[in-house]
Amino acid sequence: MTFDPFQAVLSLHQSGRITEAEAGYRVLLEEHPEDPQLHNMLGNCLADQSRWEEAAASYRRAIALSPDRAASHYNLGNALSALDSLREAVQAYQQAIALRPDYAKAHFNLGNIFFDGGQYAEAAGCYRSALDANPEHPDPDALFNLARALHRQGKPALAIPFYQRALQQDPSCHPAYGALALAWLETGKTKQALQCHQQALQREPDAPAVHFYYGRTLLMLLQFEEAEAAFRRTLQLAPQSNDAYRALGHIMDTQGRRDELARLAEAWLEAQPNDPEASHYHQAWTGNAVPPRASDDFVRATFDGFADDFDEVLQTLDYRAPQLLQTALTNQLGEEAPERAVLDAGCGTGWCGSFLRGWAKRLVGVDLSPGMLARARCRGVYDTLIESELTAYLHDVPARFDLIVSSDTLIYFGDLAPVFRASAAALRDGGYLAMTLERLCGDELAAGSQLEAHGRFSHSTSYVRHQITAAGLQIVSWEEAPLRREGGTEVHGLVVVAQKPAGGA
Repeated sequence: MTFDPFQAVLSLHQSGRITEAEAGYRVLLEEHPEDPQLHNMLGNCLADQSRWEEAAASYRRAIALSPDRAASHYNLGNALSALDSLREAVQAYQQAIALRPDYAKAHFNLGNIFFDGGQYAEAAGCYRSALDANPEHPDPDALFNLARALHRQGKPALAIPFYQRALQQDPSCHPAYGALALAWLETGKTKQALQCHQQALQREPDAPAVHFYYGRTLLMLLQFEEAEAAFRRTLQLAPQSNDAYRALGHIMDTQGRRDELARLAEAWLEAQPNDPEASHYHQAWTGNAVPPRASDDFVRATFDGFADDFDEVLQTLDYRAPQLLQTALTNQLGEEAPERAVLDAGCGTGWCGSFLRGWAKRLVGVDLSPGMLARARCRGVYDTLIESELTAYLHDVPARFDLIVSSDTLIYFGDLAPVFRASAAALRDGGYLAMTLERLCGDELAAGSQLEAHGRFSHSTSYVRHQITAAGLQIVSWEEAPLRREGGTEVHGLVVVAQKPAGGA
């Protein structure tokens, strides 16, 4: 048998001996420097080690040598996507598809970029193309993502059959049960929503996620007793499920079961003594050692944990904060004109970025959560995204911005004085600070703020007014309005715009 050096190296690669395979590809490239397949395979080897810059360079070399190889363009798209070079990744995937129109993986990954950037119609088209490329063996991930894209467009009835097909192909796709049930609820089909969960429970009675999603649907229906049983079963099967602890706490708080809530806090902290969420909710549920603001570790853990589902969660809450801020700013600033330096303070996944872009010559987003920033980056509207604690960042950028917008970020601050002072210093003369806050019932200045059972701070109106004035800002717009619905009730909030007067503070 003739020895084939390429097959020998490929065998090393396929068996997981990555370092040896890389060395082998490099030896072969010394002998055959113009071989596009070797450059492509070296790129794959580097990608397996998450060495994305080097992988991209190898794929580009392969493309330069053989521009018509669709796989090299596809692989380059993957590397660029990992590097957050999303515009270039889109171009690479589109080139792969132009060369091979039935390239299902390229359609799927292109759809993921569009989905993460909030371009749901475009994403849906890509997922349909991925499915059309292999109609006899539909990919359950493509079916599920197509359903999500349709759902995000406000088309739950169209999403339902694709959720169902995804579950037929992959019954273990637990998030699909929750999403399908939500779609049934949105179309007024409560019976079908509950049947969906019952089928999942019969199929996988010991899967914690199945019980959790069932409990979440029951909670939406305000069936508290049944929801509590589902969440307790979740904890029996997954004793470290933070989601289940939070959900149980919400039920106890809603029903005024404060003693039980405190005991739940103790149990959670005992089970996970080093978990920042357990620590934070222990503070909220017992009232002990309440911090001046939520810890950095808590914010990261919380928002990294549900960055992928954040937008879908907000849709279920009738989330209004960005729209309320947009209206308040339009009333104050007039028609959009891209002439300001704008900071999206606590940008999250970028809900405010799209409308802020219209006023921004330069748009900066800052957030503590890398997961949230990754989703915001996909929207393609920010000039710069920065991972930082907000007050610390503001201290570093004196007189930098004409507009600072904080949508549901300051609800994780109890003491507003430091962040208001830092915001005032970061504003140029005449600049604006626009924010939403949750309103504390009662209006005594002494109360100031309160860490609520849901883990966020609420603030009294007199305290907010006092701290804005103390920071040298002037209130120019004030509205009290519901920010969202939670547990069947409205969360009352404040939508405030303040201005730094000419001459500074």
